[in-house]
Amino acid sequence: MHILGSLPLEHSAQIAAARLKVFAGLLTYKADVPQEGRVRSGRIAGVDQEMRISSAPTLFGERIVVRFFSPENQCQSIESLGFDEPV
Repeated sequence: MHILGSLPLEHSAQIAAARLKVFAGLLTYKADVPQEGRVRSGRIAGVDQEMRISSAPTLFGERIVVRFFSPENQCQSIESLGFDEPV
C-alpha cells in the first residue's frame, strides 16, 4: 500500500464507510438499517481471500465491521495481508 493523499479528518470516516459499502455492494444511502455484503479480494500470498462487510446503525452513527476470511481455513497474520503491525 502507498499513501496517495490524505482526507480531511472530519470526513474520513464517512468517506471510508461509503467506499467499503460500494465495494461490498451495499446501499450507500441507507445508514439506518443493518446491511451485510462481501468482497472477494483475490489471491494474497497464494491464498484466496474474502472480506465480509457489515454495517449497523448505532446511537452515534453508522458503524462498519470488516471481517477477513480465508476459504481454505488458513490463519493469516495481519502483516501477511498487507497491513502494518498494530501499534
